[in-house]
Amino acid sequence: MTPTQEKAILGFIVLAAFVLRALFIGHESLWPDEALYLYISKNLTIDPLALKDVHGEWFYQNPPLFMYLLSFFMRTDILQPHVLAHFLTVAMDTGIVLISFFIGKKLFGTTVGLISAALLTVNPLHWCTSSRILMDIPLTFLVHPANAGVTIK
Repeated sequence: MTPTQEKAILGFIVLAAFVLRALFIGHESLWPDEALYLYISKNLTIDPLALKDVHGEWFYQNPPLFMYLLSFFMRTDILQPHVLAHFLTVAMDTGIVLISFFIGKKLFGTTVGLISAALLTVNPLHWCTSSRILMDIPLTFLVHPANAGVTIK
């Protein structure tokens, strides 16, 4: 396979991954966790130290980096907060597809990298979690490259 073919196939896979996940960006329903993360993120736009839940208790059940990232983007007022948060998780999930390609390519070759990215692109469970404002996708997006750095030398 030539490098041009590899780039074209990978580009198609990444574009398909983004489009398949972006179809769910505008859905209206929020799970309770999603509403809580949005609430905390909105409070963090006002006071960066206000990492508190709806009852005023300190919220340390999950890592706060994603909520701080959401609060940073909420200050732009480009989109509604829930749409912005969904877009951010979709972008991170598309990044996971790309990272999976590079891990598969480094360990087993280009063909395996493309297959792993393609399989992750069409995985319905991955679609479901990427369409929600949960910690699963940001955590995977950050841990996946870390694991790759440790295992690939």
